[in-house]
Order: sequence, then C-alpha cells, then structure tokens
Amino acid sequence: MAQVVGFIGLGIMGRPMAKNLLKAGYPLVVHSRSQGPVQELAGAGAKAASTPKDVAAQCDVVITMLPNSPDVELVALGKDGLIEGVKRGQLLADMSTISPLVSQKVGKALAAKGVRVNAVNPGVVVTQIHKRGGMSEEAYAAFLEHSKSTHPLGRPGRPEEVASLVLYLASDDAAWITGATYSIDGGRAQTCAR
Repeated sequence: MAQVVGFIGLGIMGRPMAKNLLKAGYPLVVHSRSQGPVQELAGAGAKAASTPKDVAAQCDVVITMLPNSPDVELVALGKDGLIEGVKRGQLLADMSTISPLVSQKVGKALAAKGVRVNAVNPGVVVTQIHKRGGMSEEAYAAFLEHSKSTHPLGRPGRPEEVASLVLYLASDDAAWITGATYSIDGGRAQTCAR
C-alpha cells in the first residue's frame, strides 16, 4: 500500500504538485488557507483536513509548499500545527523558499519528536518557467538576486547540481536527526538540510 501523503499549501506551485501525487496514485490529505483548491482536490479524490495537525495525524509523509518563513513556522509549530499531530518516524519535506534559520528551528523542534525534516528547496535553476508565468525581466532579475540569500547554493544553480542536491535532501542521510552535510561548488563549500 502506498504511503499516505499530506500536502499543505495549495497555491500556484503546490496545487499542481498535489494533483500529480493524486495522478500517481498516492492517498492524499490536503490543507490550505484558501478553501477553493482544497475542495478542487477533494473532488479529485484527496481528503480535506481542517488543520495542519489533522494532516500530520493522518499521514506518513507531509509536504509543505508555503509562501514565506512566518507561514512555515505557524503551520509547523503554531496552534493546531504539525508539531501537535506528528508521529515518530514521519518525514516532513518543506519545499518553501524560506529563511534557513526558520528551517533549522522547525527541523530541530520536530526532530525532538522523532520526525525527519528535509528542506528540499536547495536552489534556483535558471529556466523559462517564471517568464512563461508572466514575470517581467526586471522582476526575474530581482528574484534571482534575492535567491542568493534564501538558498543554500547562494547563487542560481545549474540543473544537475540542484537535482543532485534535491536527491540528497530527500534521502535519509540529510535528515535533521543525522546532521549530515553535502559538498557543493566542487567541495569548496558545504550545506546541510537548511
């Protein structure tokens, strides 16, 4: 039987990702501030949850795709947050672009309950996807500059190095419990699971 996956944050990035999990046959439990996407996915076969706590209580793996640091902290550690419903051995994969300090805070708090936390947003890859979404050249340049301070690579990455880092961060070796690191830039620097 497939693992039950929870998905929190059904915005412009999260909703298509959650839909793909459903298409792949994963049992899915969803939660988002906006109820429209929740109802859409529930109509496609997902189960709607009223709080992040409820998502955690029903799932083996929880994925978050949220807009910013305060949102991740609230969903993970706030009232009715993930921390109130997690079980030892669960995995939280946070794909939000947030402060590494918040990732570390959330990771350490949930690790104390035996939850593996991997922040799997290692870097920005230069592609055309933002432009196809209507982002102007100026906004895209500002986004790339901002990414230098929000992603472990500290610069836009080449697709192969970001893909390699995503695979590492999704592995058991990168869980907060182990504290393992990953070499980047030819071994000249190290990163950990944010």
